[in-house]
Amino acid sequence: MLNRSCYFFSTDKMDWNSSRDNCTGMGAQLVIMNSVKEQKFLQGASYISTTEGFWIGLNDIENEGQWRWVDNSTLSSSLTAWTIRNDGTQEPDNWTGKDKSGEDCVRLSLTWFDASCKEQFYRICEKST
Repeated sequence: MLNRSCYFFSTDKMDWNSSRDNCTGMGAQLVIMNSVKEQKFLQGASYISTTEGFWIGLNDIENEGQWRWVDNSTLSSSLTAWTIRNDGTQEPDNWTGKDKSGEDCVRLSLTWFDASCKEQFYRICEKST
């Protein structure tokens, strides 16, 4: 629990849309990171580093490169945690190797990666108390 929010880290995998709907069905939403403190709190969860990632509530489904949270708020550039790869390239890269439509959803695995919304990852749901 942080700042009057409870977090649920799933133990099963779903695509992004199913993950969003699953969180909503529990009276929650895919997590929205509103502060550096919250970002660090979630990155510090011990199981984050032991998986290939957790869906968070960030996407650019409507307009490529215009990142929005599930509550339709825009991404603040001061709160990003995009991965920088060993070759110097930075996420988001909208890679089309697995999905011709690109990568429009975001997963957290210590840092952020854009990924095809069709991929299966764990999810983090957030509910205000």
